[in-house]
Amino acid sequence: MTLACSLVKKYKKQENEQEEWNVALDKKAKDRNYLYGRLLAVADRIEYRTYDESDRARVTNAKRYMSTFSQRPFETWKVIEESIQPYMNKLGIAERWFYENLLNDIYDLFEKETFCDNSRLDGLYLLGFHSQSYDLKVKKENSEDKKEEE
Repeated sequence: MTLACSLVKKYKKQENEQEEWNVALDKKAKDRNYLYGRLLAVADRIEYRTYDESDRARVTNAKRYMSTFSQRPFETWKVIEESIQPYMNKLGIAERWFYENLLNDIYDLFEKETFCDNSRLDGLYLLGFHSQSYDLKVKKENSEDKKEEE
């Protein structure tokens, strides 16, 4: 994660000397690339959460489609979202609502025209992906710590 974020940050800083980037999850960012990266991370997490010990080495659909997704995000997202529905159904109701609400929050940040734009993503989608992945991982660890304290 750190390497990808550093490369994107360096690229953006060189492109525009005044632009400084933070690698923490930006829940208000409306950049199409960043938002598509966030969606991909949520899809990855949804599927991974349903894996048992024997599945842990499997690659999620989100990661399997990553290359195609970066080339044609609008078309590929449809395939990915449809493929995560069976995994959503395996989650408990509270966890399912959490992920549905998170996806809806990300969707809400898109403009219709940018969401439907199927042109290739730039490297910023990786920052969105890794920032969202890290945020979900930290939330899970924090909730597990709270359960242990009780």
